[in-house]
Amino acid sequence: MAAMQKLQEEVAVVYSDVVATISSSGIPPRVASLPPLLTHADKSNDDINDAASHKDDPALKMRQVIEQPLLLQTALMEAAERAAAHLYEGASHEDLQAELERHEDDPEVQLATEAINSAHQECIRGRLPDNYPVAEAACKMWDKHAILDTFRALGRAKLQALEVATCSAVSTATRRSPGGALRACATAEDATWRSLWPSDYEARRRSFQTALERHTANDRRGFGQRREAIEKELAREARKQAFSRRS
Repeated sequence: MAAMQKLQEEVAVVYSDVVATISSSGIPPRVASLPPLLTHADKSNDDINDAASHKDDPALKMRQVIEQPLLLQTALMEAAERAAAHLYEGASHEDLQAELERHEDDPEVQLATEAINSAHQECIRGRLPDNYPVAEAACKMWDKHAILDTFRALGRAKLQALEVATCSAVSTATRRSPGGALRACATAEDATWRSLWPSDYEARRRSFQTALERHTANDRRGFGQRREAIEKELAREARKQAFSRRS
């Protein structure tokens, strides 16, 4: 079922973004150690008192933000809409849901649903499941050298676009518009994807974040350190740009 496969790929992007957000926060071990948040109806007095005593815990705050229904559910709904396009022309996420319900006894659908549910639970703990076929497929598409080179190229392209969008030659209205800068970065990112991977940029773009997080988790001392070095390099370039704009 093509739409089911696309749904798995699309939600994997969402979950990988969540993992990346937690990783960049610097507190992933603490987030991972927290139990699932309870609804008010499920809480005992001890639960409520314990939550109050840890209300300033940054790891807990991170989990609370991630598990906000509108935040994660909106992203997942958008992912389902994109996957539904592979069902038939004009299909919506409701049509995809109805189709999956009609095939709920299909072993393939059951396995895919279990994989998505597992990824959902693990991502809010700051990691992807150990046994996650979508992540393994993404890593097969992306070898470590290619993905790091692309990671650096995308970062530099967005920095260059941001520099142009905020330079003195651009109108004051454009420089003061966050939307204008974001559009410039998005355009630069799209152009970079098309330039680096002209024949399969859509598939690579969709699997990029998932492969990046999986490679990082599997090889923190090697791949993870090289990724961190690139992030620091890009951060230094960003600071230089910001300093030159203030000068």
